[in-house]
Amino acid sequence: MCDDDDDCCCGFGWKGVAVGVVVFIGCLLTVILVPMSLKTVEFDEIAVDYNKVTRSIDQTPLEEGLHDVGPAGKLIKFKTTQQVGQIDDLETLTADSIEVELDVIVLYSIERQEVFEIIDKFGDQDAHDAFIRQVCENTIRQVAQGFTAKQFYLQRHDFQLTLIRVLTQLLTDVRAHAKVDSVQVVSVDLPPRVLSAMEASILAEQDIQNAEAERITQLQAASIALALANSEARLVQIAAERDVALTQQEALQAVLSERATMQARTDAFRNVSTELGYGGEFFLDSYLKYLVAVNNAGDTIFGV
Repeated sequence: MCDDDDDCCCGFGWKGVAVGVVVFIGCLLTVILVPMSLKTVEFDEIAVDYNKVTRSIDQTPLEEGLHDVGPAGKLIKFKTTQQVGQIDDLETLTADSIEVELDVIVLYSIERQEVFEIIDKFGDQDAHDAFIRQVCENTIRQVAQGFTAKQFYLQRHDFQLTLIRVLTQLLTDVRAHAKVDSVQVVSVDLPPRVLSAMEASILAEQDIQNAEAERITQLQAASIALALANSEARLVQIAAERDVALTQQEALQAVLSERATMQARTDAFRNVSTELGYGGEFFLDSYLKYLVAVNNAGDTIFGV
């Protein structure tokens, strides 16, 4: 009886151990597999679930949060925030075949609605970023060849604006699934001998411009002085013409007054001669005597 009981006890003990082992293994697998199945997508990311066993991609993009993708799942993540493309010490040639070294920062963002196209063409973000960088470097070299060394020295902003315009259009044309947010040309390094020559040239041009400005100022001053002299001469001429006109007017008035006086005298003598019954000879003789007497101020003697 005891042996049977012992056998039963012994049998139950082995079964319990087996169940415990299974439970332990299950718990262990749960502890291992659950963390492997849960993946986190950060607030600045978008992800796609890729199954490593079936080698298939889930067609639903995953946004921020914790997602259960299973043990065979792998998240292919892309940053949705602005990315910084730092291109340092890029050597290229200017339009006048002078070597220039550029540091450029390109800020860009992916087109998040085209994430599946990005995966199809590039696989992941690292490959996509490498492609964007290559396009940027080629574009910088291409645009740089349209600017001379002097334009780089004096008109860096024009180069930057042209680079933004060309790069934006090119990323669209090659379907890079990204857009340019900003481009900043950080530095432009020209050979020292070229810088020295340009500085000397600029100083010479400034001297020429200063001399030209001084000459223009002198010409303006001379023109103003000439205009003032002409104005003063014209004023003198106007005053002289006015005086001549006044003199002529006064002379005309004097002539008219004298004519009126002589006419009045003539009329008076004629009237007197007519009333006295004398003829024209008497009138003429008397009038002439009167005129002679008036002009000689009483020094004339008649009838001697």
